[in-house]
Amino acid sequence: MARTRSIKPGFFTNDLLGEIHPLGRILFAGLWCQADRLGIVEYRPRRLKAEILPFDDADVPFLVGELEARGFVQRFQADGSEWLSITKFTAHQSPHPREPSLNLTIPLSQPGNYPARPTCGEVHELQALASAETSPGEHDGAPGRAPRQAELPTTSSSLLHFPSPLPSSVARPADAGSPQQVRWAAQGGWQGITPEDRSEWRSAFPAVDLDAELSAAGVWLKAHPDRAKRTNWRKFLSTWFRNAQDRGGTRKGSGAAPPPVKGWSDEDLARLTATRQRESARAGP
Repeated sequence: MARTRSIKPGFFTNDLLGEIHPLGRILFAGLWCQADRLGIVEYRPRRLKAEILPFDDADVPFLVGELEARGFVQRFQADGSEWLSITKFTAHQSPHPREPSLNLTIPLSQPGNYPARPTCGEVHELQALASAETSPGEHDGAPGRAPRQAELPTTSSSLLHFPSPLPSSVARPADAGSPQQVRWAAQGGWQGITPEDRSEWRSAFPAVDLDAELSAAGVWLKAHPDRAKRTNWRKFLSTWFRNAQDRGGTRKGSGAAPPPVKGWSDEDLARLTATRQRESARAGP
């Protein structure tokens, strides 16, 4: 039975949730309406699709896998069925006190069984690598035949339907000589930021002091360790710099020089003198 739930503005600005396909975000909000007062819902993909995404060609197991990989839901088994537990459900929802619960025991930690899936951008890069690194005659024993694309997701299906995991022979971009990935660690701070990255950010966000904002972002991440589990740090920094730019840029402190004060010109002084003489003449002796 569907229930009425509330949604907060932070749902739309959560950059970790923003890494998930739009249908996955809708599914996540729809799970709230299907869950009990403790955030538990029975995991029946076909039924969840019919209840939440009846008009979309969505791969519910894949979308749930994206949510689980980023810590938004946890899958577990109990009473001979599979269930989903929505993380931090009780912290963001206020169910009616008389609303019943399923009274299931949620395991403290149970790893999911969903395979890791690449993002759409990674798929395109891997397709290019596979085409460039494969010589003629390696597919189907036919000399000169172009590499088959069936092993990799097509552009139209890369977000919803993955026919099979990526071949182990295809290297990830980070392993194939691509630029070092930007990452952050509580001990080492920011790593992998190149001069090209800084030049690009300075051009896009001219009012931002990169060093000051990088330091501020690191302090914020240390204060919010639960938000430091990310896979796309470059997107996180771009969002951080854009927000700083929208606020008017990085604050420089009180040491900035004050704006210059307009001085009096000779014409202004002459006009002031003439005005005073006319006022004196009207006042009389």
